[in-house]
Amino acid sequence: MKKKPIFWIVIVILIVAAGLGYAYFFKNREAVVRYRTARVERGSISAYVTANGTVNAVITVLVGSQVSGTIQKLYADYNTQVKTGQLIAQIDPALFQAQVDQAKASLENARAAYLTAQADIATARSNVEAGKANVLKAKVSVVDSKRSLNRSLELFGKNLIAASDRDTAQTNYDSAVALLEAAEAQLKAS
Repeated sequence: MKKKPIFWIVIVILIVAAGLGYAYFFKNREAVVRYRTARVERGSISAYVTANGTVNAVITVLVGSQVSGTIQKLYADYNTQVKTGQLIAQIDPALFQAQVDQAKASLENARAAYLTAQADIATARSNVEAGKANVLKAKVSVVDSKRSLNRSLELFGKNLIAASDRDTAQTNYDSAVALLEAAEAQLKAS
């Protein structure tokens, strides 16, 4: 008779275990529906679309520039919508400004060389005019010394002057002729 109380204890334990198992596994199946209510008011509605795949641009435009350089300012980024004539980027102008400054310096250097050449031309013209004046002066000196030589020869022929005076007149004439030749050579060189 000892088997009957154990039998009933096992039955009770099985019923309690079945009840606990049912409560544990099937409890969430009968969740209570809860509603949230709110007052009706105006507002924006957000709509989201999700999709899988690759996004391709409708229009692809290749942008290039006529000059290359370092970008100083960027006014548009990837996928930014731009309009015709809109400034997209600004290239650093330092390199180009240096080239402009160098060209200006070369221009000023050329102007200085031009003015120097003008001064050299004026100096050369002045030298030519001075040479012409020296030739004319030398010609006058030759004519004067020739006249003095002729007079000295005539007076020496009449024994009215000494031979040293005649020789001095001859030396003065020869010297005047040499100065004329030197002045003509100087003029030709100028």
